[in-house]
Amino acid sequence: MREFEGTKKLALDCESMGNVSFTFVADSRAKWWLYSLDKFVVDRKVDLLLCLANFGPFRCSAPMVLYLHQMKVLDSHFLYGSPFAERVRLWLMRQFVFWSIRKSCAVVVQTDAMKSLLVDSIPRSAPKVHVISPIVETDSSSDCLRPEFAEHVSEFQGFKVCYVTSKGSHKNNFRCVAGFLSAFKNNSNARLLLTIEQEKGIMQLIQRCRGEGKVVFLGPCNRSEVMELLRQSDVHLFTSLAESFGLPLVESMRVGCPLALSDLPYAHEVVGDAGIYFDPYCVNSIADVLQDIFQNPSTSERLRKNASYQVTKFSDHAVAMEIKKLFKTCAFATSAVSHTPARDDSK
Repeated sequence: MREFEGTKKLALDCESMGNVSFTFVADSRAKWWLYSLDKFVVDRKVDLLLCLANFGPFRCSAPMVLYLHQMKVLDSHFLYGSPFAERVRLWLMRQFVFWSIRKSCAVVVQTDAMKSLLVDSIPRSAPKVHVISPIVETDSSSDCLRPEFAEHVSEFQGFKVCYVTSKGSHKNNFRCVAGFLSAFKNNSNARLLLTIEQEKGIMQLIQRCRGEGKVVFLGPCNRSEVMELLRQSDVHLFTSLAESFGLPLVESMRVGCPLALSDLPYAHEVVGDAGIYFDPYCVNSIADVLQDIFQNPSTSERLRKNASYQVTKFSDHAVAMEIKKLFKTCAFATSAVSHTPARDDSK
């Protein structure tokens, strides 16, 4: 990554493929990106612009490939079922996203489930929507483990349930905790490890269920901690209601952590037979699946075996080749059109 100094900082990386120059916009200040990026594109004679932030700039003189990973703007459940402020934010974002899709020569999404949502919203977009799974990085050698992390994870010898999560209603954290406490209400040798800070509603639930000490809030974890957490855990309880892909699912399969997860399309597409499924809206369903894994070691072995096959579908090299092929196709096709002589109707 290189830092371009100016009134605003922009992280950019440029790679050359033959005689085609690709500019990757990884992160930027919104004002610079929306209004000034086009001048950069013109000055650098960019052949193709890849936008990773769900929507593109207002003006762009180069053909654009849009990488769309914000599923909530496509799902009516979140558009109409969220609090008012969140609905307004999602509605505004949806307008930018739809405008950018129409301006793009190609749109990349991560799953067929997400493509289906997009095509349902904009039927005309179907020919230019490409499903390419993300590259999942599991190398964690450069990060350190916090002492308190080791205390709660490595040194605990009981049954460990983890959830690599974040704040947000779609993560379904409350039901995750409720299902765990229901499954292990009479077992003090089980622990739920969450990668978030304490939340008031969840703390009140823990107190009502007398589950103090059973739920540990690790806070946001670095890559090393996430991978170590998955290696050490007996099951990854993934209760999310919506994901554009679900990177922790592939990370779990790669390190052999059994998956118990929501019975939803995104989960089935990514995990397949390498997971055991529950109704994410039903606490009893979550508890039943946890008890199945706890009481039957053969269930975990079956899930690990299936995961070793399923994870081979997410080859980094194969994904990179798909992306490279798409970029070349878009860039050269656009270049061919732009260099086609205009027809002279006067003859």
